[in-house]
Amino acid sequence: MKDILIIMKKELVRFLTDKRMLVTLFMPGVLIYIMYSLMGGLLTDMTTVDEGHKPVVLTVNSSEIVAQMLTSSGAELTEVTDIEKAKDDIANENADVLLVFSENFDSKVMQYDVSQGKAPDVEVFYNSASANSSEAYSIVYALLDTYESSLSNKFDINGNVDVSYDLTSDEDMAAMFYSSLMPMLLLMLLFTGASAITPESIAGEKERGTMATLLVSPVSRTKIALGKVFSLSVIALVSGASSTAGTLLALPKLIEGSGADISSVYTVNDYITVAPVILSTVLFVVTLMSILSTYANTVKEAQMISSPFMMISIAIGVLSMAGMEGGHNVYMYLIPLYNSSMCLGDIFSLAPNSVGLLVTCVSNIVYAALGVLAMTKMFDSEKVMFRL
Repeated sequence: MKDILIIMKKELVRFLTDKRMLVTLFMPGVLIYIMYSLMGGLLTDMTTVDEGHKPVVLTVNSSEIVAQMLTSSGAELTEVTDIEKAKDDIANENADVLLVFSENFDSKVMQYDVSQGKAPDVEVFYNSASANSSEAYSIVYALLDTYESSLSNKFDINGNVDVSYDLTSDEDMAAMFYSSLMPMLLLMLLFTGASAITPESIAGEKERGTMATLLVSPVSRTKIALGKVFSLSVIALVSGASSTAGTLLALPKLIEGSGADISSVYTVNDYITVAPVILSTVLFVVTLMSILSTYANTVKEAQMISSPFMMISIAIGVLSMAGMEGGHNVYMYLIPLYNSSMCLGDIFSLAPNSVGLLVTCVSNIVYAALGVLAMTKMFDSEKVMFRL
């Protein structure tokens, strides 16, 4: 155990005293926070209607009935004759919506019978690139739809405007959002942290020639492998924690207005449940990346070899965003990375699977142990460690 601690101390001191590596550890979290915050601000600006804005509606062959409905809703109506110029005004955001009614629209509507064939129509033009125009279009379309329905309405559906017919709570909506997003983000961040440090620790030492000195020391190869994996896991956790913190701090800005408030949904117990999944996943990921780094001769080669695994981890995380449901078969929790994604999805959807959680954590640790044995064998092989 003493030798393992010595190896760990050596690795931790080297990383924590290297300013370049410290920047590598914490910079992703800072960049994620800045990037997500800016994205959230831009998305909010793009989708937010100007405060106090009244929809500007241009009409051709205006309908008196529709005009009264629109005026009552707060819209400003202007009758025009040049349709092309009106379309240009919509495109240039000088107006919000253009309504083109067929001639004598009101009288034709009142006299219309289904057996007569084509009904009188109204064309609605708007600019989807403008938040004001899109909002105005929604209002106008809803009013027209309501008016059309009222002409032959026989019964009402959900007619009481004071009653909320959607029984989903805000907590359930937030849980659904985070359960689809967080597995992918956490797997991606953990892989990013591990891939940033592992090549430098093993392939980097091979490249600098210091690995040969370490291997001829009286310390067993197994202890060297364990010391490397444990120290790299600690550093990867720090990097992952930094990135996760940046993500969680920026998410409220990114999803502003969605109502998905993470602080009101999850308790300390939920985060405690997440901890063993993260720890066991980091142990497995670092071991996997260490094996790849041991095989490589240079840091660049190690990074190149690890890239496909990064893509695989993102793809696995995306499966959670595709709406994976609970009730998975137990054997599915034996699949590396996929099991962690499922567990995180279960926890963030407020439906943790205790059996799945146990199987995931144990299997990840077992896979990591097998990986350490594989690293030991690779350390014993001169063909692997010193191949030209």
